[in-house]
Amino acid sequence: MAEWDRRLNYARHYDDVTVLAGLRCDMKFSREFDIAEDILRKENVDEKNPVSGELPMGNETILFVDDEKDLIEIGELIFKKLGYRVFAFTDSVKALKSFYSEPDKFDLIITDLNMPGMTGIELVSEIMEVRPHMPAILCTGFSDITNEENARNKGIRHIVMKPFTINHMALAIRMVIEESFSYVL
Repeated sequence: MAEWDRRLNYARHYDDVTVLAGLRCDMKFSREFDIAEDILRKENVDEKNPVSGELPMGNETILFVDDEKDLIEIGELIFKKLGYRVFAFTDSVKALKSFYSEPDKFDLIITDLNMPGMTGIELVSEIMEVRPHMPAILCTGFSDITNEENARNKGIRHIVMKPFTINHMALAIRMVIEESFSYVL
C-alpha cells in the first residue's frame, strides 16, 4: 500500500487529473482520491460513491500497455488489487515482443489507442494473428466512430473511454474474458 500512497500523494501535490485518469469520477477532485482509496483498500463505500457493491474480481493474466508511465503504475495497482496478474509496458513494441515470447501466458490485453511506434489497434491486430480469439480492451480519450469501427473490425471486444471508473473497467474485464470462453467452448 506504500506505493499507492506515494502515487496518491504525487497526484494530490501536482493536482493532476491525468495522472489518475482511470480513477476519475464526475465528482470534486479531492473526493476522487477518497473513493479510490476506499475501493483499493476494500473498505465499505457510502451511497454517494459511484461504485456500488462488490467489484468483479479475477485471476487471469493481463497484458497492459499505455505510453503514460503514471497510468501504467496506477493501472497495475488497480488490476492487482482486483486479483489479476499484470505485465505492464509503456512501449507497445516491447509489449508485442513479450507476447511473442509466450503467447499463451496472457488472457487479456488492455491497451491505449494512441502510442508512439505502434497504435493500440495495430498492437491488437498483430496479437490476433497469433491468438485470433484473444480478448482485447481499447482505452482512449478520443471518441471517433471511424476508429471505433476499425477497432472492432481488428478484434477489439470493448472500448473504454478515458477517464473511466474502476467499476467500469472491472466490469469490462470480466465481460470480455467471459465472452472469450464462448469462443473456446
